[in-house]
Amino acid sequence: MGSPCDTAACGAGLTCVTAQSTTSGVSQKICSKPCPVGTPGACPDPYQCRASTLIAGSQFACLPEAFGSTTKVGNPCASASTCGAPESRCLTEADKTTAFPGWTDGYCTESCIANADCPIGSTCTTVGAVGKRCLKNCRPGKGDCREGYTCNTLPDNGGDVCVADCATNSDCGSNHACRSCDHACIQQKTGTRTVGDPCLQDSECGTNQTCLKLNGNPQGVCTEPCSVSTCSCSPGSTCRPAGTGEDRFCFRDCGANTCASPLQCVPFQEGTACIAACRSNQDCPNGLYCGNGGQCYDPYAQTDGGTCTLCSDGGTPPPPPVDGGSGGSTNDPGGCGCQSAPSSAAFLVGLGVLLLATRRRRNV
Repeated sequence: MGSPCDTAACGAGLTCVTAQSTTSGVSQKICSKPCPVGTPGACPDPYQCRASTLIAGSQFACLPEAFGSTTKVGNPCASASTCGAPESRCLTEADKTTAFPGWTDGYCTESCIANADCPIGSTCTTVGAVGKRCLKNCRPGKGDCREGYTCNTLPDNGGDVCVADCATNSDCGSNHACRSCDHACIQQKTGTRTVGDPCLQDSECGTNQTCLKLNGNPQGVCTEPCSVSTCSCSPGSTCRPAGTGEDRFCFRDCGANTCASPLQCVPFQEGTACIAACRSNQDCPNGLYCGNGGQCYDPYAQTDGGTCTLCSDGGTPPPPPVDGGSGGSTNDPGGCGCQSAPSSAAFLVGLGVLLLATRRRRNV
């Protein structure tokens, strides 16, 4: 499906249609098929089930993103007719609901059941009592949302989307509060754990905190978001990058044996922090390896004496990665370089003997 075609070239169940690109205006013949909107996987990637009458008897067809009508998700609107597609919806001030303030100047969207139903660049999100709607993707602190909107991480979709700003707690509804640093509505929690404590679910952490599970690790740690520069960390914690994305979170600073079990004190680029024991290299901050026992380590780290911090016997390399070296960087040094210590010592001893012999000859 999706190949250039004539009527005879399409396989069973496919129809050759002439679609016009919404970006270039160029027309192209492609094989397509009707699809039921709201059914995940109805169309193969990168095709989506779009509103179209190109196939007789159907209101939807599998088309590339650039073909057919597309909702301009996140754009302002006064009515759905200005959003770009027959299936478009317009969220307004009247659609204020728990955790979502009124949508200032309108917000173009679509109804959805899963992410596959949404235009590229948007995510299917539960918008309180309104139901599931496609919301524009964003990166916290990067200015991706228009004026009057903020980039918020919502728990039901695991992604960052543009939502309307809040000014006071009343804008956010019951059991929610307005976070002043970025004007995002956050859920009020009764959890007693603080930043840096181990957790298994969000409810265990306090308000404005999340139970962060890096790389799908089942063991989490309570953190606070700090991707927005105005959202600072509490004393005793530092804003650090987390995972492979651009999100940043507050992690508790630590020293040896100061993290609550089963967390471990791990070196980051900006100091050390408490995180869960690693299972593979991907669970560790960039540049570190996962050793036996779930401890992330830096194979090149050295003490002031020039010996590796992990080599207590002057020549033993650190333990091998728990995944045999796969994942993360493939350039595993295979040791910390401490094996050079014995040869260096031998060189110094030899040099001393040579100098002593030279001095004796001069005395003769």
